[in-house]
Amino acid sequence: FGFYVAQFPSTLTGYACGYTGAVFKTTNGGDNWSHMTAGTSEIVKHMHFVDDNTGYVVSGVSFAQPNKVRKTTNGGNSWALVSDLAGSMIVGGMYFFDASTGVIVGSGGTEEIRKSYDGGVTWTSKYSGTSSAVLQGLSFQGSHGWAVGDGGRIIKTTDAGENWTIDTVISGSPFLAVSQAGQIVNTVGGSGRIYRRDLATVIEPLTGVQSPDKFLLSQNYPNPFNPVT
Repeated sequence: FGFYVAQFPSTLTGYACGYTGAVFKTTNGGDNWSHMTAGTSEIVKHMHFVDDNTGYVVSGVSFAQPNKVRKTTNGGNSWALVSDLAGSMIVGGMYFFDASTGVIVGSGGTEEIRKSYDGGVTWTSKYSGTSSAVLQGLSFQGSHGWAVGDGGRIIKTTDAGENWTIDTVISGSPFLAVSQAGQIVNTVGGSGRIYRRDLATVIEPLTGVQSPDKFLLSQNYPNPFNPVT
């Protein structure tokens, strides 16, 4: 088996997924794993669980074409195909806030971000760029989210994926994953580079401040550096 992603929605329960529809589950913190299936023989490339029982996977006939979203509500014992995006979108990343609301990023010919409000059954376009780049990574911390992809593009949202703006573009650095912890955002890519940004170090320009037009130096007695002067 080859695995693409692993996630622990709680301390003891975790899942891993990958080739041939394979899903492995642990309920004792990783000491033992049981082999399950995502209801398909396709490659399962993306996965996100919102709790121990409810989760989503995205599969495709090849590594480069993940486009089918499946859902489980019973801890992976059974899965239902909720949406088939073949011919519409290649999914590069997925995140669900709860059992109903989620975001996917990828490419629909150009970079694309969509959001679902009904458990992945339908998807509403929230961002469609002009670049042919494929968005490959997605991460959220609360309502703040980041999407990264080919061409060094970093796109952000501050309202849980309703609106997106380009934060920066770093040429020559195709990004594959992004993560935020506190005020620190890290992104990595195929160029072997790791970029880090500290959101707390943003300095706002001062306004309404005038520069002095003259200086006055007065005698300082006693001199702290020479007590005889």
